[in-house]
Amino acid sequence: MSLSHNAFWVAALALLLSNFVLLFQRSSSPPLLYQTLEVPPTASATEIEAAYFRLHHALWISEKEGPAYNTIEKLIDVQHAYDTLSDKRRRRNYDTFLLDELEAAVQRAKKENAGVSVDELEFPLWHVEPVKELGESATVSLTSHNFNKIVLESDDVWVIQLYSEMSIDSQELLDSWDSVAMDMAGVAQVGRVEIGQIPLLILLAEKTLYTKQPRFGSGLPEIVVFTSKCRRFDCLIRYRGLKTKDALIDWVATSVLKLPRILYYSFKTLMKDVIQGAGTHKVKVLLFSGNGERAAPYLRQAAKKYWEYAVFAKILFQEQNATFWESRVGVKSAPALVFVKDPGLKPVVFHGVLNSSYFETLIEEHKAFVLPQLRRISAEALGCDARRKSVAGNSTTWYCVIVAGRTGPSLSQVRGVMREVLQNLTDTEVVLGSGVPGHVLAAEALKSQRLSLSWLDGDKQRDFCYVYLHSPTMFEACGPRRNGEVDDVPKIFLVRYQRKLLTIKEQERIEKNKALRANNPWISLLEDNDSVASQLVSKYEGSATVADIVQWVSQMVYEGDNNDLPSFSGKMPELLPEESLPFWAQSQEVVADGQAKVVHFIQRFMQTLSPYTSNMSLVPVVVFLAIFLSLHFFLHLNKFPQLVGHDPSAG
Repeated sequence: MSLSHNAFWVAALALLLSNFVLLFQRSSSPPLLYQTLEVPPTASATEIEAAYFRLHHALWISEKEGPAYNTIEKLIDVQHAYDTLSDKRRRRNYDTFLLDELEAAVQRAKKENAGVSVDELEFPLWHVEPVKELGESATVSLTSHNFNKIVLESDDVWVIQLYSEMSIDSQELLDSWDSVAMDMAGVAQVGRVEIGQIPLLILLAEKTLYTKQPRFGSGLPEIVVFTSKCRRFDCLIRYRGLKTKDALIDWVATSVLKLPRILYYSFKTLMKDVIQGAGTHKVKVLLFSGNGERAAPYLRQAAKKYWEYAVFAKILFQEQNATFWESRVGVKSAPALVFVKDPGLKPVVFHGVLNSSYFETLIEEHKAFVLPQLRRISAEALGCDARRKSVAGNSTTWYCVIVAGRTGPSLSQVRGVMREVLQNLTDTEVVLGSGVPGHVLAAEALKSQRLSLSWLDGDKQRDFCYVYLHSPTMFEACGPRRNGEVDDVPKIFLVRYQRKLLTIKEQERIEKNKALRANNPWISLLEDNDSVASQLVSKYEGSATVADIVQWVSQMVYEGDNNDLPSFSGKMPELLPEESLPFWAQSQEVVADGQAKVVHFIQRFMQTLSPYTSNMSLVPVVVFLAIFLSLHFFLHLNKFPQLVGHDPSAG
């Protein structure tokens, strides 16, 4: 047998023996508080009271007759055991979950009374007020009767606090539980379960490895999370961090929901990394805070949902910088929300406290530039995709006006002009009739969604730009910047899309072709020209003034609606995404079903021994390590001479 096999079997034997010793110790030892009072776990209330008075009197007398070692601590331990086991609810919780609800008060009492004599010891040693139950609350009170319907049959993420009315440790987090629910609004549901719901708590508690006793390894309150990936008790997620509101919320947002963090920036880093460095294709969303707190989960969820449209940043607002921020972005106080949009436009500012629904409304309204950018995600909404229908619905003719160029001062200037053109057409009162001014036709097309105005990044979307601006001067607006070769000159052009009305036979033919494409891999590679609208491009050659551009757009709409003009159709270049998908935008939740099982198993295994450390239950583990290392070393000593001293000639 090889050395590795020997080591494996020795390790297995040592582990088996140590676990056997551990199991025997656990099954034969009563819980610690019963040991303190020297009574069995089956002791009656009368027996517990008698044991308390006997031990208390003996310790007090021993101190009077002569100072004994740690007498004060022993008196506190006896008082601790009696106060727990003489109270019906505390004893029930201790017997069921090994839950010690006075532990924090006991440790504080030992610290405060260190070095005093028995005569100086003041009773009662602690006074624990029952935790006040929440009245009207934003959180849901869960019971054994409603848990399945509310939580297990829900598709939402649930964050649930398990607490005890008799535990002083539960008070602080329970007091802020409504605030947790408000911050989690729109992201996760928040509930609470009192330990008196014994059948439900047994299902929610951890189980010791050998005795399968339900327990709470980190005490109460404990936080558990049910994700949409798992609706069973064996794969819930347990929170192991600091039991504070901020730490808990950050853990749920980051570790469970995989939401991106929203970082804080100073003015210098804000300009460099966000305003200038985060891409010209995104609106900048600035969140001003007065206390430096982390971004609420609903803000982080918005950062994940709208990552293609906007970049988010937090700024700490301080009084010494108030004048600076007011002059730069119009922020007078915190909290405040700022949208930095088109170049040259004043930022849009909102002061006051936000909530999830109000913020969702604002981000939907301001996620795009005033003059929209033509991108892959916006092409269909702007009506600039020949493979889609008009935004106007059944309209067979529609128009897309685009200014293309490389990002920089020249494009920013023309974008400003096109914003005025858009405003001019938007504000025009449409009254159709004989002798209607030409620009009214363009305004009517805009209002009926047959016309859109947008801008295009000619560098990022170079293929698209080359096709529609195909001319000797297209390199002034399309492709990478060519320093010293050509100037940056943005180009304005209009695309007319026209989809002909099909007869019944033509529609049947198209449907037949689609069926053939679906079943034939060779045919499916060919372009389906029947689904592409015919197009006609007109390039603007006039001056960059609002009046001239409005007149040109109106003329193009008039001629496109009333004349039978030549057009083309066929495969067109697709608009490309400006950036790759970040990792946090790819996943909905961090813990899938199988992963949750692994996490749960590791957590349970690591904490198996923790309730018994005071009873030297780690001795078997030490014995195991000692046996394993000793035998493994012994095998090395006995194997090594054989390997070195082997004579090849001996056969």
